[in-house]
Amino acid sequence: RRFFFQCYKTALFLFVYLSTIHNKQQHNLFAMATSNICNTTSPSSSCDQQQQQQQQKNQDELVLNEIQSHLSSTSTSTTLSSSSPPFFFPNNDKYTFTIPSYNFFQSIAYSDTFRTKYWRIKPLLIPSSSQTTTTTSTKSSSWVTNIFTMKDLQTIDGSFISGQQTSLEIRKGSKGGDDDVKRWRNNKNIKDNPQRRTRWDDVVTALTGGTVFFNHASLSFPSLAHICRLATLAFGLPTNVNIYVTPPLVETSIPPHTDRQDVLIMQTAGS
Repeated sequence: RRFFFQCYKTALFLFVYLSTIHNKQQHNLFAMATSNICNTTSPSSSCDQQQQQQQQKNQDELVLNEIQSHLSSTSTSTTLSSSSPPFFFPNNDKYTFTIPSYNFFQSIAYSDTFRTKYWRIKPLLIPSSSQTTTTTSTKSSSWVTNIFTMKDLQTIDGSFISGQQTSLEIRKGSKGGDDDVKRWRNNKNIKDNPQRRTRWDDVVTALTGGTVFFNHASLSFPSLAHICRLATLAFGLPTNVNIYVTPPLVETSIPPHTDRQDVLIMQTAGS
């Protein structure tokens, strides 16, 4: 996961970790689009590259169509809740994302192309335009934006929930070593004294220096615990959620690397 774009508004990402521990492997990254034209005068490598890109594009379209097809065939008032523990589908207006998020997770799990061509092999980018939206007379928004917002994060003010700020080395794109401990060794707590209560100003100040993240956030925020339960129900795997907040004009949040878990990344705010 590496962010090459610039954020013009503070971006908030949820990292949903699926606990399928496996040996590290270098996942294939999507090739960047090039201006090379494959013709009789082009080197064969350029032609091969363009053919691979076209095959990747076709495969992406196939899996997105499978996901969309499953979503279209799934009723917004799914009856799956009747056979599931009540806490998976609470009757609470705050969790309006419950049904669409569960259907979305399940549509990924049901996709044959995703399971055979993407799972533990390469990443898949799913644009917001393919996600279920809720429309009112005044606005239309994706269900993802209702899961967790900056306003939700501000509730840490006065609590003992704490986060970390990424180190300068990481923001420059350096892994800091192959060892996981070394990679994050220069990250620092957003508070000068970890034992005191957290102030929202701590987060604001830490964001001036780069990305701020909160590990195991699903243990601290009810809506994220709810997302974990839904993902567990859809995939049949234990899950955990981390929060990453990136301020405007930051080009690299963290360097490219692989994890021992499979990860679903959802952007809930920012641009």
